[in-house]
Amino acid sequence: PNVIASGQIGVNPQIDIWDVNRKETLSILRGFHVGGVCSLDFSSSGRLLASVGLDESHSLAVWRWQEGTKVSSSPCSEKRIFAVAFRPDSDQHLVTVGVKHVKFWNVTGSELVGTRGLPGKQMKMGTMLSVAFGAAGYTYTGSMSGDVYVWREAKLERIVEKVHSGPVLTMFTTLNDGLIVTGGKEKSKGEPSLKLWDQDMRRHRAFPIVAEDGSAEIVKSVCRYRGKIIIGTRDSDIYELIEKSGAVETLIHGHCEGEMWGLSTHSAREWFVSGSDDGSVRVWDASSQ
Repeated sequence: PNVIASGQIGVNPQIDIWDVNRKETLSILRGFHVGGVCSLDFSSSGRLLASVGLDESHSLAVWRWQEGTKVSSSPCSEKRIFAVAFRPDSDQHLVTVGVKHVKFWNVTGSELVGTRGLPGKQMKMGTMLSVAFGAAGYTYTGSMSGDVYVWREAKLERIVEKVHSGPVLTMFTTLNDGLIVTGGKEKSKGEPSLKLWDQDMRRHRAFPIVAEDGSAEIVKSVCRYRGKIIIGTRDSDIYELIEKSGAVETLIHGHCEGEMWGLSTHSAREWFVSGSDDGSVRVWDASSQ
């Protein structure tokens, strides 16, 4: 839980794997992706890392990150890919989603074998932004339209309409109780942007996430663990929600607009200062994160 991975945008991007507590770089992966890295995900055991690049084929790679070696790779799609995710109980099975794209992959030795999702003759493939998993081979993909597509293996079983009134930007699975978290952008006023579902996609609970100015936050990232949900928003804020009470605590207020142009470190303390297009200057304490 203390290891994270980040990917760069640039001509020759690299992937850095970090120890959060020690603030140390554990591994650097480079030499494969071109143009940038748009999505990363660790496998169930944590030994493997999947990455998707921003080259013309949006190439997919699987790495043994501790050794710094690439296990396998494959072209993924000529259209934009938004997410890659391993099944939370597997080091072998993973899924990519993107523009009219859902593909199911198996890591077989040094090869990646992919199977395209089949929506059926009566259903059209939408643009997919997020992915979650269920038991017995079920996969759930969140779409730009706000619908969730329910897959068994690589075949579409049904579409659950209007899970959110806007895009389903993020999903997260907790297999021990089967609940799925979704987050997104709501077009309907007053509709909560964070929701909890069972594996039949029946709504279990919903939570409003409200910014300081009273507006609804757009939820772009979620993680659920031991009765808590960690939420990342479009405005670069991070919240912690207690499921039982619905109480929300702000952990970090980040820069909320444009690019960050200024960065300076303190000469004696673990402090640094950042400035961005949002017109704010922020002072950070690295030791307390």
